[in-house]
Amino acid sequence: MSNAAYEFDRFGGVNEGAKNNVVQMPEHSGRARNHGKITAKSVVKWTATFSAAMVLFGSVLFNQLQLNELNNNIRTTTTQLERSRSEYIQLEMAAASRLTLEEVERYAVDVLGMQKMQNNQLLYIRTNEDDKIIAYDDSADGVWGKIQSWFSELFS
Repeated sequence: MSNAAYEFDRFGGVNEGAKNNVVQMPEHSGRARNHGKITAKSVVKWTATFSAAMVLFGSVLFNQLQLNELNNNIRTTTTQLERSRSEYIQLEMAAASRLTLEEVERYAVDVLGMQKMQNNQLLYIRTNEDDKIIAYDDSADGVWGKIQSWFSELFS
């Protein structure tokens, strides 16, 4: 780019009447006159716009706060769930280790004084009656069950 200045009158044929090609604008248009004035209509318009923007900003802020609170609740609940699962696995493993067959057998022998059944502990008896099988009846429990069994023994 150069800083050269040109004088176009030297190149000839310039019409002298065309030099004044500036269009004059009216000094006072309707918009230019009210540009500096504050009207009630503009105050109401700006107040309404500002209020709508503040309501929109407040609702976005409120929703973000609620979303943050819900995320914190989810995080807390997830942490509690993981702790509960871990505790459940620990308790399940502890219960499984306590209830192995060897542990039950050792408890029965050491604490309860029991021993394994041997052949010399079997006792066979003979009865004069025919062989009978008596099954335990769950319904005979309670007062009514005892009364019912008493009547059934009485009439049989």
